[in-house]
Amino acid sequence: MEQYSSEYLAQEFSSQTDVLSPVLQQLFEIIGLLDTFKLVERFGGLRLYIPGKASADHPIAQTIGVEKMQLLCTEFAYHGLGMRFTLPQAKNLSIILRNRKIVSEYGPKTVRELAMKYRLGERQVERIVSSHNVRSACQQATRSEQPANTALTALPWR
Repeated sequence: MEQYSSEYLAQEFSSQTDVLSPVLQQLFEIIGLLDTFKLVERFGGLRLYIPGKASADHPIAQTIGVEKMQLLCTEFAYHGLGMRFTLPQAKNLSIILRNRKIVSEYGPKTVRELAMKYRLGERQVERIVSSHNVRSACQQATRSEQPANTALTALPWR
């Protein structure tokens, strides 16, 4: 996810938080999407400790601010004791974003160009594009020029 800024991620997923893991959904509800992605960007895949009380020198507070960290402390601390948990890496987000970029670039760029750019096989790019029901401008023009119903009797071998 290093290739996407937390601002870009928040913009892309502001209305589609259902693709987030349960832990990330819970963080989203507490501190918001942008700050959740800031945490994932910096600490994804690591075990985090949320103390019972926020302090400005804590790495989480340096990432999302003391106020937001205090919200996490209030939510996760139990009788003043902190909590440890593993923050997901959110690799599926990277794949979803990559696939969206491929779909948006398809048309002006060929399957081969996209496969080379994203280091995927051509067949994988074709699957991604077809799963989003996208047609290139060339395919749309060809399809619109073809007659709607071609009779089998018109085939040359009959």
